[in-house]
Amino acid sequence: MKNIDATWFVMMNYKSRVPSTRLAAQFAVQDIIEFDVDSWLDIPIHEHLGQFVSLGRKIAEDNFDEFMKNKKHQRKFMDANLRVSDTMVKYAEIHHKLKEKSMSER
Repeated sequence: MKNIDATWFVMMNYKSRVPSTRLAAQFAVQDIIEFDVDSWLDIPIHEHLGQFVSLGRKIAEDNFDEFMKNKKHQRKFMDANLRVSDTMVKYAEIHHKLKEKSMSER
């Protein structure tokens, strides 16, 4: 599979108004370009997911004090971190779908 085909697949199949889906697609396209699609698909998914833990940690570090001031902010903090988890799941789905597509083309 070529990088252009993989990025096109992601962009066409993961258009969404849902922020976590858009972010997962963005991460996937960036990683495909950075690693090359075949190399990216050969890397076990758990090795890719560390970038999302870093993202969640950054959200927490940058906003923890502000978010803990009141219940409304606490809810926003929880929602932001749940979106990171949703993004991880969607990213793993993209990886899986592209791996299936790549295998069927061989």
